[in-house]
Amino acid sequence: MKFTKEELDYIHTDVKINLSRVRGLQLKKFRKNSWTPQDKEMVIKREVFLKAILEKIEHLQGELSQ
Repeated sequence: MKFTKEELDYIHTDVKINLSRVRGLQLKKFRKNSWTPQDKEMVIKREVFLKAILEKIEHLQGELSQ
């Protein structure tokens, strides 16, 4: 699949926004039944996933700019 520079920039920005939201969720405190340890585990896994995607996008952007 090929992306244009504009598409990659958009995806890069979108992933960075989601990553910052996920990092903010990790700071959320446990209160009653609204936030469980399993939720926090899921958020940590999502952060790892988003970091991997971000690295791939940045690699693609580097290839595109060469």
